[in-house]
Amino acid sequence: MVERSPEIPFYTTTSNFQNRTVSMKSQLLRGRASLDVITNMVLVVAIITSTGLIVRREMSGAKQASTSLIGTYVKDWRSYLSSSSQIGSQQAPFQFVEFADFECPACRQFHDLLSDARRRHGDSIALNFIHFPLPYHAQALKAATASECVRLQGRFEKMHDVLFSVQDSIARTLYSSLAVLSEVSDSIGFARCMALPATSGRIRLGVTLGNAIEIAATPTILLNGWRLRTPPSNAVALDSLLVRVLRTRVQ
Repeated sequence: MVERSPEIPFYTTTSNFQNRTVSMKSQLLRGRASLDVITNMVLVVAIITSTGLIVRREMSGAKQASTSLIGTYVKDWRSYLSSSSQIGSQQAPFQFVEFADFECPACRQFHDLLSDARRRHGDSIALNFIHFPLPYHAQALKAATASECVRLQGRFEKMHDVLFSVQDSIARTLYSSLAVLSEVSDSIGFARCMALPATSGRIRLGVTLGNAIEIAATPTILLNGWRLRTPPSNAVALDSLLVRVLRTRVQ
């Protein structure tokens, strides 16, 4: 829009005309400067507003996703921990309980997601892993047994990571070599443990518990007692879930 200049009265005196001209130029300059300031302010507000809208859309989507993930609260969830192998601190404010199978692709995806979250959030996140090997996964029980044998040597977390890293080739991999990758101190003891029927006792506890609470798929996950309908699919959803769980009151 073109802004019209105010009409200038005609002055017959030269000095008056010159003075009036100088005054008018000054007004125009001030007006132009004011217009530039206003224009810049409008641009800044537009940028902030558009950025805010983007952030609100992302957070809103994450909030809706986190809300849809949360299912029912399990009052006695802490009793599950005796059947689990823990990665992280017992004092961590976020306690995940996971019923999982080392040959389950979705379990590997959740492993990768949670590992990233633990790198970002440090000791605030702990995982309580409970064995639930599915019968149609040929290597699931053997992999669970291997993880239990290294747990006795204090290397569960390492083997847990190794097993998921070789999931695609686990059927062609020697468990003795995985024990070496897990840095066990007693390879002979590991081999003996793999052959002992008693080793599967803790695995059976997990399966019995899973069946009792009607686990239908892996991974089945609880966070601070809240049973999730599905695992979070990405880091934004997981972080939003952590906040949501802290704010959700137990009825």
